[in-house]
Amino acid sequence: MGRNALVTGASSGIGRALSERLARDGYHVVLCARRAEPLREVLQSIQAAGGSASIEVIVVADTDRAVARIREIDRALTGGLDLIIANAGVGEKKGHVSYAWEALADACHVNFTAAAATVTAVLPEMVSRRRGHI
Repeated sequence: MGRNALVTGASSGIGRALSERLARDGYHVVLCARRAEPLREVLQSIQAAGGSASIEVIVVADTDRAVARIREIDRALTGGLDLIIANAGVGEKKGHVSYAWEALADACHVNFTAAAATVTAVLPEMVSRRRGHI
């Protein structure tokens, strides 16, 4: 049975680097981000190096849809997800004083609420399988 990982924010930066490393280590990596084109570039890089990956356009800020899709992915993969990395994140919104709520609201939602939704989406299944990491 192969190992499966899901990485949010996989289209660039640390998320991309982690995805490429996991693929080199033998994981099938589900690459998740809100934009398809950058994900295709990561997919091509992984496949060119002999790794296995797939793309899922997921907007983690839409927590209900994100959780539902992560659960579908878990059910569809042989053996389910073994690893979830909640890497997606955003910074403060431009055009506001950096410490004003208007500047911080989106970052709080994505960086905390969406991360919590992502890592707990299939936690009950991981516990039931007695394996998995977040």
